[in-house]
Amino acid sequence: MLRKIIDDLDELLDRQVIDQITAEKIRLYYEDQEGDQKNRQYVIFGVLGALLVGLGVILIVAHNWDNLSRPTKTILGFTPLILAQVLSGFTLLQKRESKTWRESSATLLVLGMGATLSLISQIYNIPGTISSFMLTWSLLILPLVYLIPSTMAAVLYLLGITYYGTESGYNGPNSLEDFYYWLLLLPLLPYYFSLIKNSTKSNFTYLLNWLVPISIIINLGSIADENPQWLFGTYFILFGLYYFIGKNVPQFHNSLQNNGYRALGSLGTVVLLTILSFHFIWKEIADEAIEFGSLEAIITLILLLVLGYLIFRFTIPKIKWPIFDPSPFIPVIFLILFIALRSAPVFSVVVVNLILFLLALYTIRRAMQIQHLGLLNYGLLMITALIICRFFDTNISFILRGLLFVAIGIGFFITNYRLIKTSR
Repeated sequence: MLRKIIDDLDELLDRQVIDQITAEKIRLYYEDQEGDQKNRQYVIFGVLGALLVGLGVILIVAHNWDNLSRPTKTILGFTPLILAQVLSGFTLLQKRESKTWRESSATLLVLGMGATLSLISQIYNIPGTISSFMLTWSLLILPLVYLIPSTMAAVLYLLGITYYGTESGYNGPNSLEDFYYWLLLLPLLPYYFSLIKNSTKSNFTYLLNWLVPISIIINLGSIADENPQWLFGTYFILFGLYYFIGKNVPQFHNSLQNNGYRALGSLGTVVLLTILSFHFIWKEIADEAIEFGSLEAIITLILLLVLGYLIFRFTIPKIKWPIFDPSPFIPVIFLILFIALRSAPVFSVVVVNLILFLLALYTIRRAMQIQHLGLLNYGLLMITALIICRFFDTNISFILRGLLFVAIGIGFFITNYRLIKTSR
């Protein structure tokens, strides 16, 4: 590609379209871009190579494991860890500036620690559970994030504590251990924030911008105790915060693949609204008493205060009437329905359906303004989902239902055709 650009620059110079200084700036820019692309490829292949080598060694040893003596097993059990430590030491002393070496050696060391832990536990019959194993392994991974430093180690650490959080939070009895996940997440945040600030366009940063919010979504439900219906409000506010972060933090604006917060916030809000558009859900909510002193209620209140402050500080001054983005305000509306109007489920259902419909219209209108085909189809899918839900929730005739689906199909075709035509 660089060769093609250089040839084009020479042609533009010959025709005096650009001067020599401009041509040199363009050449240097694309040379830097190509260098960054090659570095990314080296890192990806280095990490994949480390993963394959580590898994291959484990498989070879596992195949002959039963035929080995205990001392031999012990030596083999520590061998992956020792070799990975030697490689990591060499990286820190000689190759610290090389991202490929850092990520590859850190990946091998993480796998080596996991292999040694599991093998030694098996050799000497050390009792334990999968959650205790993941906790120990994760605690050993954490120092590597900052010592090497390695983003791949951060990714593996996040995956480890996410699995540990689900294993201990959902499958075990209610105890203090349910909150260990949140304590384990805190040490990772300074490194993650540093990546957002200094390596915004890194592929690893893109990956963490999706994994961190997904991990929190997965483990948030583990706080449910005696009053789990508060989780509706907690998740609503969490998705509202995600959407607000994705929309207002400048580091997330450069591409959709980097903006996991806004995508997950919007999608999560739509999914919850779709679930709550059914009458029987609100009927069950109305039948259950709510406790304002429960843990879920306290967390919901804290998140609501944070979201409310952000809305009034940054969103309300920028609102342009009559059309504005309703997404950040949806959690507040839900909590009003949930607390004050829970005894009127029919009214709540109507309001939720209306909110979902207005949100779809706003999304379609916004897509037409910015000429975004994916956003347009996302808005149309909202309307489709709403109609499908009412397909099973009402007693309208099959002929009318069929006509509605035909109308939706025609609407998809016309809107996509118009957007494609106007964007040319």
